Amino acid sequence: LVGMLTYISIALEYLYDLTSLQAAIAIVPAQAGAVVGAKFVAQWAMHRWGSLRAGRYLMLALSLSMLPLLLMQPSTPAWYLVAIAAVFSGLGMAALTVLNADVMGRAPHDSTGAVSAFRAAASSVGGALGVAVLGTSVISAVNVDGGQGAVSSAQLDQLAAGLRLDGVIACLIALAGWVVLTIVVRRTAAADRSPV
Repeated sequence: LVGMLTYISIALEYLYDLTSLQAAIAIVPAQAGAVVGAKFVAQWAMHRWGSLRAGRYLMLALSLSMLPLLLMQPSTPAWYLVAIAAVFSGLGMAALTVLNADVMGRAPHDSTGAVSAFRAAASSVGGALGVAVLGTSVISAVNVDGGQGAVSSAQLDQLAAGLRLDGVIACLIALAGWVVLTIVVRRTAAADRSPV
């Protein structure tokens, strides 16, 4: 889901006729959101709820942060898209930081290398699926070779529809993560309560 910034950047170029540099500058709040999420939100959430519960709550918040993409239209102001990107980038990096800390914290000391390698491999598979699924709906909407000026109004409508679809898919992915974490939290709590 963190790769969504790439598609937001493409949308900024084509929906608002920005140059690549202007789109990159417009994404700075989202990058700042990622830093704030990874450092401050993750730390606060882990101290408040512990890593598993914090991961669960952050995944739910991440899921909800995708819903404003359902309102995207070609006429939607650029600040709206930038604000959405900043919020989900911050929540996404916070969730990623918390979950990485929890996975590595639970790994047996003698197998942290294997756990880290598995986590990295799973992240790579997830990133590839994200490009294949989320990227297709955005990239297919624009004639990349023709540049921003060559995008028709029908393509702009298709691009906005692609962003809406990405919002739904990303919301469902984050909700699936929330469901899995909810199950893990309940099983962990039940195991902690059971007599040894």
